[in-house]
Amino acid sequence: ALPVEKVTTRLVEGLEIAAINGPSSVVVAGDPGALDDLVGACEADGVRVRRVPVDYASHTSHVESIEGELADLLAGLDPRPSRVPFFSTVEGRWLDTTELDGGYWYRNLRRTVRFEQATEALSDAGFHAFIEISAHPVLVPSIAETVPAPAVVVGSLRRDDGGLDRFLRSAGEAHVAGVEIDWSGAYGPGPFRRPDLPTYAFQHRRYWLDGGRGNGDLAAAGLEDAGHPLLGAAVPLPDGVVFTGRLSLRRHGWLVDHAVAGSTVLPGSALAELALHAGAEAGHGALDELVIEAPLTVPDDGDVQIRVVVADREIGVHSRRDEGRWIRHATGRLSTEPFGAEPLPWPPADAEPIPVGDFYERMAGDGYGYGPAFQGLRAAWRSGDEVFAEVELPEGLETDGFGLHPALLDAALQTTSLLGADAPEDGRIPLPFAWSGVRLHASGASALRVRATFRDAAPGYALTLTDRAGAPVASIGSLVLRSVAADRLAPAHDRVHRLDRVPITLPATPAEIRDEDVLDLTGRGGRTPERARGLAAAAIVFLL
Repeated sequence: ALPVEKVTTRLVEGLEIAAINGPSSVVVAGDPGALDDLVGACEADGVRVRRVPVDYASHTSHVESIEGELADLLAGLDPRPSRVPFFSTVEGRWLDTTELDGGYWYRNLRRTVRFEQATEALSDAGFHAFIEISAHPVLVPSIAETVPAPAVVVGSLRRDDGGLDRFLRSAGEAHVAGVEIDWSGAYGPGPFRRPDLPTYAFQHRRYWLDGGRGNGDLAAAGLEDAGHPLLGAAVPLPDGVVFTGRLSLRRHGWLVDHAVAGSTVLPGSALAELALHAGAEAGHGALDELVIEAPLTVPDDGDVQIRVVVADREIGVHSRRDEGRWIRHATGRLSTEPFGAEPLPWPPADAEPIPVGDFYERMAGDGYGYGPAFQGLRAAWRSGDEVFAEVELPEGLETDGFGLHPALLDAALQTTSLLGADAPEDGRIPLPFAWSGVRLHASGASALRVRATFRDAAPGYALTLTDRAGAPVASIGSLVLRSVAADRLAPAHDRVHRLDRVPITLPATPAEIRDEDVLDLTGRGGRTPERARGLAAAAIVFLL
């Protein structure tokens, strides 16, 4: 996962560049011992590298030893013209396929494969759709990195998914991206009917102006501005600070897009963001530990008061509605210990793309109601026990005032579901529970590169987040999920008094009604208060 210039500086005697597939995808071949040393050095430096299991060094000088043998074996080739134009990665130009004789195929096996150069030449010539015809899309990431947007880059088949259904699905991916597909080979000569799209709106957008936080004169009240979009004021204390705020769907409309089991829940990423901000303001910029004890649900109407309290290095997050009791949602411990940012090579070398087109549809089936603001996953890859992803903040959400916007961090956390270690079952839904080793290295990111892995030894996910340039943004040493029953996600502040329908059992046959069980108020009504009070009194006496 390095550009060819940097790979070249690492070569020693016995190693050669075999292929240049993309800006950061290079193949090296040569003597086995020298390759072992190169792999070890790259791993030590944090450079992604993978050994290709072959027993010969193609595209190097090793091939010269079999030049004569190949000439004899290929002497009888009779190349013919092709109906499909052919661009050679060997010669770097268009070729008449009648030139593909034995000598050409030797040069093909001996020379360095300049795939990136060929891709750039085709892109410059006006080609903007690239389809990898292979048993598995090995070169798709390299092509996508080489050609500028809005080029279309898709595969055809996949490992362990090489049937007709996969092929047609890949053709469909190209079709929806604007590539004209001839479907007659699969569905006959046509004509084909194009169904209309659904007439309902796929996404709503608010046009009402959002009100400000209404801080008023904080200084006159002995308060300070909290400096955060989810908080209103700060109260400095001798050994810490208290932050106050109000959450509502009116003030923070994007929260409505984070629903779990039908309830709007403040994402765990927002609690971590609040803790990091409060800690930084108190002089403790690192979050050693945060345990989410209870979900914080946001009602459809009204506000929720929140308090973030920092005392020495301890932190707690509480909420209440109106004048109700305070509920503790999270507790944690802060520190000032620095944490070195781990390098994150990109793109992930030799990783397999993970389809994410139906990701949010599948998540909805598991109980996660992610609306547009929380649908930030754009692409994902798997390499061994690691998942890599690209996420971005949807249009319309601002990063001002946030260390790391909760919707963007939540999109990064969503990648853990691709590892499959925690899955909903028996009506219980996994949610962030215990965080440790959380560090924010930079603020204001609107897009992230993510690496996530699950650690069996100390069960939990480790995540590394960088921006698009590879600069560190945040890191999470461990994140443990806990499955929560759906009924625990009902608004906690509304559990004491609420309307509900209580079923009753009716008798199989109606009972006889006696005259003394009927109060006849016929003719006793009226429009005056005295008449109304008289009727109410008569009814009460009758019921008693």
